[in-house]
Amino acid sequence: FSRTKKLLTEFAKALGKADVSLVLDIFPSAREKMGQYNLSSKDIEKKANKFKITNVIFIKAGLLTESLKNELRRGDLVITAGACDIYKFHSDIIDLIRSL
Repeated sequence: FSRTKKLLTEFAKALGKADVSLVLDIFPSAREKMGQYNLSSKDIEKKANKFKITNVIFIKAGLLTESLKNELRRGDLVITAGACDIYKFHSDIIDLIRSL
């Protein structure tokens, strides 16, 4: 959370350069505790909106595949980045891309 808080503006602007950035929940590092920072992924979306960037969208992880179904087009590039269990979505994302 400390890194996200420190770089919130930079994250919002960088993610805004993509056609669409779907932002899932963020988690504290091993040295941080839940509740230590009053921050969530929704704050990245809110910060982007302050710069009139509307393509950075916070979603719950359970909605990722469905959201991608609505967004993806043949030739699109999908990048996943982050910690925790983002890797669990890779097979579904690959299947979705192959179905285009």
